[in-house]
Amino acid sequence: MDLVNWIQGYWLQCCGITSPGDWNNNIYFNCSAPSSPEACGVPYSCCRPPKETSLPNLQCGYGVRRKDDFSELIYNKGCLDAAQSWFDQNLVIVAAVAIGVAVVQILGICFGQNLRADILAQKAKWARYK
Repeated sequence: MDLVNWIQGYWLQCCGITSPGDWNNNIYFNCSAPSSPEACGVPYSCCRPPKETSLPNLQCGYGVRRKDDFSELIYNKGCLDAAQSWFDQNLVIVAAVAIGVAVVQILGICFGQNLRADILAQKAKWARYK
């Protein structure tokens, strides 16, 4: 759940896959959950940060989807759309990192093959002296 909270609250500032209503599929946040304080709510990572304090309110999402207008309290954008927007805005950085990782992997393969060839050459030299 920490990864979900980090993605929703700090990285993408989103809630649910497509909308906050996606949390209705979770048994704890479902609106029909009997006597649960989290019923019809969302995780605290969906909540917009409070303006007056830097401390997060860990219970701010409890029952928030029961209200008619909750756009001031939680993020309305789904994480799928937010991730797509983030990748579109940072495409050059993502591509550069991917190419950098690929280059390192290819160099590792080349160095491994070079080491293998050196070992085989050394073994061939030893075989001549036996």
